[in-house]
Amino acid sequence: MAKSNRRKKQDRARADAKQALERRRQDRVEQDRLAQRRLELIRDPATPADELAGLLDEHYEGRAIDGDLVVSLLEAGADPERLEEASRLLWSDDSLTAVTFAAALARATGDPAAERTFIDKALAVSQPDDATEEPAARLGVTRFLLDLGYHAEAAEQLEALIRDWPQDEEATEQYGTAIERVHEQADGDEDGDASDAGPAPDDVSADPARDRAALARFGDRSGLLALYDALGQYLAGTEHGRHLQATLDHHRKAVLDMGWPEGEAQGFGEFAEELALLGTADNDDPADNPMAAFAAGPSVTPDLAARATDWYEHIRYGLWKVEDPVPSPGVWCTDIVSAARRYVQFPAEKVGRLPRWAVWMGGLLPVDGIWRITGRGVWLSPREADAAAEFIDRAGDELARAVTGTVTRGLTDDHPEKIRFASAGPRGVQAGYDNAFEPKTASLSSRVINALATRIAADVYDYRRSDPRAEHVAVAGFDERLPALRGRTIRQAVRGMPEDQMRVEALLREWEYQSDLLAAAGKQPIDTAALRAALGLPSDLADLGA
Repeated sequence: MAKSNRRKKQDRARADAKQALERRRQDRVEQDRLAQRRLELIRDPATPADELAGLLDEHYEGRAIDGDLVVSLLEAGADPERLEEASRLLWSDDSLTAVTFAAALARATGDPAAERTFIDKALAVSQPDDATEEPAARLGVTRFLLDLGYHAEAAEQLEALIRDWPQDEEATEQYGTAIERVHEQADGDEDGDASDAGPAPDDVSADPARDRAALARFGDRSGLLALYDALGQYLAGTEHGRHLQATLDHHRKAVLDMGWPEGEAQGFGEFAEELALLGTADNDDPADNPMAAFAAGPSVTPDLAARATDWYEHIRYGLWKVEDPVPSPGVWCTDIVSAARRYVQFPAEKVGRLPRWAVWMGGLLPVDGIWRITGRGVWLSPREADAAAEFIDRAGDELARAVTGTVTRGLTDDHPEKIRFASAGPRGVQAGYDNAFEPKTASLSSRVINALATRIAADVYDYRRSDPRAEHVAVAGFDERLPALRGRTIRQAVRGMPEDQMRVEALLREWEYQSDLLAAAGKQPIDTAALRAALGLPSDLADLGA
């Protein structure tokens, strides 16, 4: 039977799309090949100065160079005079490639005054005309500063950048790196260890006072506390304030009626009150949003108004998995729902003796360019967090279907589905491989978590008092079929598909979490290292699935 014209058109469209995809793939391969060839010529000591200048301009396209480039060229045998000639030929007042190459060359050849001049020029060139300009140029310069050892100065620049672009993933990643390096340098200075001594005494990047100031700003929660205090005073006697107090009282009474201790009930109510601060609508109308109402108040100072605005525009609620329980001085966290990663300032009392793989269910807020926890939330175990993440995913799916008119169930306290603590998937493990959500999707995810957090927290507390919980956290035999492994044994799952292997990893992480709690209580911990060795697994996830 002959094909219809419509079918022929569809076949041609599919063929054209396939060809276009293949052309794009070939273009990418060719671009990668050309980039690699350019780098080879840049690193070749025989490349003439004029060709080197052209190659640098073509390769970096006006962006800042890698901070270690000039050092690597000299180590490969480049003549300093040839590099200086290339720098002169490359020079342009408004090219970050030219300015940063000159700065790196001045540093490598021991000219601190010229190095400082060129760095100041790079900072000036990278500044945007207005706050809406994309931060790529500034991030290139801050990365260059980090490479050259200007860690505290990079932190200052990144704090300013994050104020304008708080959700930028690279900015937050660089800032965490900067603070960690400042912290390491300060530790080395205090210990007097020559191996950690960092820059030489005449190195213009060395600035102990600037280092101390960066660390002090990072640890200073006074701006957030001032916002809480002023907000409380402002809302007293308002309709928003009465609603928030009623929310606190309602949740506190509910959990007291369920038999919770007074301290836990009060903390739960305060968390519920904070969640209600975003109001009943996803907008900045003071009539619906307590934070917006506060920010718009005529007696509120500009600093406090800016922090309140950042709160309702940029707060991110999530299930924040702690990557290392030892602060340095902040904590790297990954939201196992959205895969967003942040370097976060926690108050000391929240991370005292934190077990491995703990997850913070709560809000992170950019305060004056630094991501901090709001202070109210719930610590979850890996299993509890995986179950909560699955519940949130199902709620998000229902929300999407509700938008298209295919679902009628609600997503608040009367949500009918249960949190499946026994059989949830390995979200905490998987998040290490996932790409972060796009900003709009991440914002929606945060809203869903905000709507469901009190329900999840209540279910978690009930689960902790239940008999099944004891069974779920007990160490099982290798030949016991487990709901968490979809009915498989550990031996079967560890030899199974990647998701099965991740489920085994999630199970082991739960036992490691419980082991740390036992050790902190002075009890015999679980020998999880022996369990991993018996299963032929790495001590962490680094080699899993590699």
